[in-house]
Amino acid sequence: MESKLNHTTLDRYSEAFTDKVSRPFFDKNEFATGEQLLEISPVKQVNLFVVMALFQAWKQEFSKLKSPFFDYQAKEVRKGLKEFMNTLSRHIAVEEATLKVLMRSAVRQALLLSLSPYDFFAQLINSNEHTRVSLSDLKDWRKYIKVNRPLMDGLIGRFEQEEIKEAFNDEAFRIFNEVLETGKVEPEEYETHLSQFNAVVPIHLNDVWSDMPETQEEVVPPQPAPPQAAPKPLATFEDDEKEESEEAEGPATLNDQWRKEQRTLADDLNQQQKVGSLKQFITLNQRYMFVRDLFGNDPEAFNKALEQVEAQGTLDDALRVLVDNHASHRGWDMDSVPVSELLDVISKRYA
Repeated sequence: MESKLNHTTLDRYSEAFTDKVSRPFFDKNEFATGEQLLEISPVKQVNLFVVMALFQAWKQEFSKLKSPFFDYQAKEVRKGLKEFMNTLSRHIAVEEATLKVLMRSAVRQALLLSLSPYDFFAQLINSNEHTRVSLSDLKDWRKYIKVNRPLMDGLIGRFEQEEIKEAFNDEAFRIFNEVLETGKVEPEEYETHLSQFNAVVPIHLNDVWSDMPETQEEVVPPQPAPPQAAPKPLATFEDDEKEESEEAEGPATLNDQWRKEQRTLADDLNQQQKVGSLKQFITLNQRYMFVRDLFGNDPEAFNKALEQVEAQGTLDDALRVLVDNHASHRGWDMDSVPVSELLDVISKRYA
């Protein structure tokens, strides 16, 4: 089970937020100036993304005006163009219909950056209209990113360290993932950022996140795995669960609850390949969630737990260590999304 953003909810919220902000503004103003855009809503990141979208569109339009008959790199031309663009930037005038389009997108991107920074940067890097990302692009984007800026700083740092001026989108995204794997940069707590949105239009996390089973796309029953590929620990889980269900009369333990869930996922897990290091296969969003919700915002405790789990020889032993040393001690809700996702990753490790 993996938690994913409900994009329909994000779209609806972006619409509601935009209406709430723009309606009273345009009751008093015919258009929005550049200075007004920077203060148009109580959420600074939204305002910055509105301006960012405006200038990106402007750059695209300006590039269409360039003629092959002139040298736009000449010193005098570049100086004149810079003065021209600076003059235009002081005379921005955005009408209501245009601003609503810009703001809806800005709200959505700001929420994505706050709640799911990995997805935000994936879209930013891979949806670039060109096939390459330059160091100049990254520095331009950084100007408009206030939330989780250290993630962008880490990527820029790698480009500068390796003297990369330009890279294909997929290569830039690979570098971004390597930056995250170092563990030197962590996503910011989203609560403070969401409180700013709540001040405008209430937002409920239960509506924003959806639980999506990883096997959701499967429409046919899974074929039996070859006997030699069937992981023995899962079979032991099924046998143990049956015996315990017949003997136990009291409430199920944390480990029992997981065993029951594991029995229902056994067929799917039999077909999943064993993964290597747990850290390598935990996404940024998952790491953020695990550290925050399961380990009290203590990255060191989380890393130590992974090391303890990986040191075990079987899935049974790995789960026992996790439950005894962490789940019971920290009072985890074994039915929660964070616990389910962590157990799922561990199960793949030993499948």
